[in-house]
Amino acid sequence: MDLILVSIFLILIYFFQRNQWIARLTVINNQNFTITPSSYIDILAFLHLLLFIVYLFYAYYNNSDSGSYYFVSSQPSTWFFWFGSDTRFIMFLTWPFSNFLGLSYESCMLIFAYFGLNGIILFYLAAKENISNLKPLGNTSYSVIEWAFLLPNIHFWSSSIGKGPTML
Repeated sequence: MDLILVSIFLILIYFFQRNQWIARLTVINNQNFTITPSSYIDILAFLHLLLFIVYLFYAYYNNSDSGSYYFVSSQPSTWFFWFGSDTRFIMFLTWPFSNFLGLSYESCMLIFAYFGLNGIILFYLAAKENISNLKPLGNTSYSVIEWAFLLPNIHFWSSSIGKGPTML
């Protein structure tokens, strides 16, 4: 049940943030004289969601750090017990969701995947803004920057509980 509530909450936040991201992309397009469609933000989000699902199944059938981060942080403890500069910091970030709110592993994974999506889109907007004068490749309106952000590796590793979404 908590996965449904978290999903609805994150969808609402996504549509609110989407308008701001598209407005920023429009400004960048005007400054760089490029035409990146606003649907690119949705493509990034869909790809990230797809690879979140892939990672979730991967974590079910293989040993994953995300499982240990969740299960260790969900044990009875205080929040600041986990504060540190090593991997304990990931448990520090996970503790409010897993222990205080009592969310399931899947819900925590979805929240961290959304953190990763935010990082990817903000990183894309920063790259698009600072690297200008790139010509579209082929018959598409996508330059090298857009194609690079469609590579699955960045989406896969930033869609779980761990260091990936935290660093982005």
